[in-house]
Amino acid sequence: MQTLNNALRSAFLPTGSRCFLLKPGKHTGLKYESFELVSGWNIEFSEYRQQFKLLYATNDPAFNDEIFTSSFIAYGVADADGEIEVFSIHPDKKDIVPPTGTNSQWKVYVDKVPKQRFLIP
Repeated sequence: MQTLNNALRSAFLPTGSRCFLLKPGKHTGLKYESFELVSGWNIEFSEYRQQFKLLYATNDPAFNDEIFTSSFIAYGVADADGEIEVFSIHPDKKDIVPPTGTNSQWKVYVDKVPKQRFLIP
């Protein structure tokens, strides 16, 4: 599934697209702490592109903690200032139990947060 997501992302999303899970930065002095999804992810946009479903295929048991504590996703191609758009995660519309068997991807539904950007570290 990781290979399929990578192929779909390469075919349909802009070159240079990046995706981060974000959670409030309590002890870092930063607005967010981030975890970048490097491989195995893809996005399915809604009709109006301000909502999407993030699909992420991983077998990493530590990812359960990342998804559970994340409140936002940053996605896009960095602008001239190195920033991308921020989307809020629906708390009741994200997987919190690891995928198994034929249901092999994490799913997270998000909405665009107006006028909020994430500076890529």
